[in-house]
Amino acid sequence: MPSFIAYAAILCTIAASTRAALYPNRPVANTVFEAGKEATITWIDDESKPHLNEMPKLQLDLYGPDDKMLHTFEKDLDPNSKRCSIMFSPEFLGGGGSSSGYYLRFHAPKPPVDIYTARFTISNGANQSPGGPPYNNAAAFNASSSSAVTNAKIAPVMPAGGPVPPNSSAAPPQNIAMEPTTMPAAPAPAAGTLTSATVVPHATVGAAGLGVANAASGLLKFAGELDMEAIKFRLVFILWPALMGITLAL
Repeated sequence: MPSFIAYAAILCTIAASTRAALYPNRPVANTVFEAGKEATITWIDDESKPHLNEMPKLQLDLYGPDDKMLHTFEKDLDPNSKRCSIMFSPEFLGGGGSSSGYYLRFHAPKPPVDIYTARFTISNGANQSPGGPPYNNAAAFNASSSSAVTNAKIAPVMPAGGPVPPNSSAAPPQNIAMEPTTMPAAPAPAAGTLTSATVVPHATVGAAGLGVANAASGLLKFAGELDMEAIKFRLVFILWPALMGITLAL
């Protein structure tokens, strides 16, 4: 039992001696660095021991998403500086446009301490289209979706007062007309599915759907005309008093 306590005490002493006050606060989990541009790495002293002014020069390494070391940025990094500037090469991305899961390691040789940052993302800014406004994902999605509509015919639209095509003397169009767009009619619902609560959207009704809806409307109107309660009301309160008045007059 005493030997176990001594062994635990030794482990605690080693763990305490390998702690360090250096705490990276940039990058964090949602940080995105652009390849080919200067990136700033920062850290603070979290009041643990040894403090930053007690630590030796550090080595700063980059690790990839597969936990393999990719590059050593610094070998004599001063921990008291609390910041450094590095640059991520596009080669770290392996030809891709963006990748996450990278992290940095601060390595102290004596005592041997390794401190890791949060995983971050490196993007390749060179893959962005040069010049012009930023790429619009929503506009690209709408353009690809509209091209997939097979039954729609839309005339090309140019802005009023736009440029005249080369070798053309025609003035830019002021009022652009658009051909009617023909959309495929939605299938008509089965006759057995129509109830008094069924609503057929106006924009999706085809010829068959209108026929079913008109038929249902006619049936409801006919049923209303044969309402027995209305017939009884007319016999008791209208026809019967009229007959009694005629009888008394005679």
